[in-house]
Amino acid sequence: MDSHSLRSIALFLAIALLLPLTPVPPAIAAFGSSSAELPGDDDTEPISDCLVLTKNLRYRSSDARTDGEVSLLQDFLNVHGYLATEPTGFFSSTTRKAVKAFQKDVGLRPTGFVAAFTRKKISTISCGTTVPEDPPVSQNLPPVIDGLTAPSFLAVGELGTWTVNAHDPENRPLTYTMNWGDTILPIQPVSPNSAFFQTAQTATFTHTYVSAGTYTVQISVKDDGGNVQSASAVVNVTNTAEQGSLTVSLSSSNPLGDQIPKSSLVPMLNVDLVASCSRSVQVNGIRVSRDDASDFHDTVGVFAAVDGQRVTYGEKIVSNQTLALNFFTPLTLPACGKTTVTLYLDQVLSSTATPYAFSIRRSSDIMTDGSNVQGSFPLRGNTFKVAAVKSGQVTVRNLPISPASAHVGDQSAVIGRYELTVDTTEDQTLYTMTLRQSAFSSVADGDLVNIRVRGTDGGVLTNTASRFTNRLATVVFERPLTVRAGEGITLEAVANIVGGEGKTSQVGTFEWPRDIFAVGSLYGYGVNWQRYGSRINDDESAAPSTITIVPLQVAISALTITQQDLSGTDTARENAKNIRLMRFQARARKGQNILLTRIIVDSAAGDGTLRNGTNYTLWADTNEDGTVDTIIDNHKEATGSDAAGWTVTFDGIPTGGFVIPQGKTADFEVHSDIASPLQANPTLQLQFVTAAAYVEAEQLEDGTPLRGIETNGACTADVCQIAVTTAPSTLWNLVPQLLSAPLTPHIPHVPFVPIRVRSGRP
Repeated sequence: MDSHSLRSIALFLAIALLLPLTPVPPAIAAFGSSSAELPGDDDTEPISDCLVLTKNLRYRSSDARTDGEVSLLQDFLNVHGYLATEPTGFFSSTTRKAVKAFQKDVGLRPTGFVAAFTRKKISTISCGTTVPEDPPVSQNLPPVIDGLTAPSFLAVGELGTWTVNAHDPENRPLTYTMNWGDTILPIQPVSPNSAFFQTAQTATFTHTYVSAGTYTVQISVKDDGGNVQSASAVVNVTNTAEQGSLTVSLSSSNPLGDQIPKSSLVPMLNVDLVASCSRSVQVNGIRVSRDDASDFHDTVGVFAAVDGQRVTYGEKIVSNQTLALNFFTPLTLPACGKTTVTLYLDQVLSSTATPYAFSIRRSSDIMTDGSNVQGSFPLRGNTFKVAAVKSGQVTVRNLPISPASAHVGDQSAVIGRYELTVDTTEDQTLYTMTLRQSAFSSVADGDLVNIRVRGTDGGVLTNTASRFTNRLATVVFERPLTVRAGEGITLEAVANIVGGEGKTSQVGTFEWPRDIFAVGSLYGYGVNWQRYGSRINDDESAAPSTITIVPLQVAISALTITQQDLSGTDTARENAKNIRLMRFQARARKGQNILLTRIIVDSAAGDGTLRNGTNYTLWADTNEDGTVDTIIDNHKEATGSDAAGWTVTFDGIPTGGFVIPQGKTADFEVHSDIASPLQANPTLQLQFVTAAAYVEAEQLEDGTPLRGIETNGACTADVCQIAVTTAPSTLWNLVPQLLSAPLTPHIPHVPFVPIRVRSGRP
């Protein structure tokens, strides 16, 4: 026997002596049995190389993010009989089951999560010795405290409020303990809403001190695995409430005097409010006066705004030229805090050269909680005079919403649709939009969150308002949106539904006409590029749409698909690229991860017009922002015949399908290029092929197919696990290519980007 064989036998004996130290799975023990062929007895390679994993691996990890360690893990599991497939580089549910089986066999808690203990077992088995590693850590990660808001000063007997933002990496329930410095208060666990994968939690606690002193408040957050994270804050408690003070001054951004167009919205006065550093200050409102001699009847109203969001109702100045504006909710400035309040004038058709000027005459015009107000009063704004020109006008009309319901847990649910039409006076650029829950809404402010506005192509156009406040939510256009004179645009307000089961929401009747701030291209920009809002006309010919909030679907339907209403017509030219044809959302039921594997569409006209499109593509939103960003299946063409009908089938999604995590909603769109030459009927409009099994999906965990499709409430099978609600898609009228004119671009064409499976939060 040569030296190589002797060394191989020696290594095998060393492994055999080491393995009994831990429970040995049958698949591994087989390598030490007498019937197993010894390494070195022939020219084959050793069964497994030494493997030292350095990263924690979990469900949906991939090689790209772990430097190839997922494939190394899968190779180890395959060699030792736990995984039947070859390495894919993606930590799938099958890999997780294999990890759990391995962990159970070697005496570890079967979590499916590969952390320090599991990595050490793998290295011990594959290397035949213990590989030095970092000190073992618990496979349960500790909670994370994201933020703490706490008072710095309180009086004896004054109620203080502490707000803790925390989350648990594994989405475990959290328990809070507050050590106030005089008492310790354990708080009941707050469980995260697993239906939405929301690990972030906000907890608010209040406390009153009975004696003066300096107290250190300790906040402890513990998960159900026993891991604890802590934070602290110091509060000074005095025997008497120390009076705060507020300094009021003209802002450096105070508008300059100017000539303004008739019937415009004008920012008249900017004032800075600065709280003293001794304690917070509460401002309840501001009293504003007019320092001009014009007729008070020529104003529609005055309101106050902070950071572009209206904080008061629009009120008309009465005959004494003074108006008290009360904030919706008190404006609280923390110690040393600062904010700027802007006072707006909404004036109707006034006589040319009519002057306007605002002032805050005395300290008592700042309505506070009793805090001392300081400043060089009166604070006078500059004078504005009406010019001989009139601003343009934007007309807003409410559009219907389909479907007229939304589920608790829906993401990017449409809560309002609006058509904005610009008159022929001038182009209009949109800067902000304030949405309002009408008097007919019964939802609470916190039932709808993450409010934003998007175009009909699904692209989000504004920032996100966290929630409605006093039934209002103001959003700012990320890039000012310009609509040409004489043209229009359709906008959608969308939100995430987190509550309000059984209640209604009606968003679209703007409480104040200037709740859309649009600036005209000719008359809307003044000195120093100050912006003056154009007139907004609320077309009341169409009643606002009301949606009903229904419970998170608990019926047998495991997958719910809702087609977005894109009714209307549009025009595209021959050879145009990447035209959006239809849009739908797919939601997986709570408790079930769904793999969407097949979608079939055909022509709404029922003829060969499907051949007017080419290179059909299926897009998906992979980062959960409501905008599709990735092509998951493409280069599809219409198949069939005029007699049997034409269809387009999407069944080539990489890795077999698109994962929709439990309780989550995914957005999809179907696009295509326009063919050349065009068919006899030059139109294109898509729909689901409802006469066939047009949607196929399966449970991700075990591959069980979903049975039956319920279409618009009708289920013809014994059971329907897929529920689909259809709506009209856009009817495209197609025109021949004009070689002398450039193509009007639609959505930029993005090359096909293969993906494995959509990654959700772990």
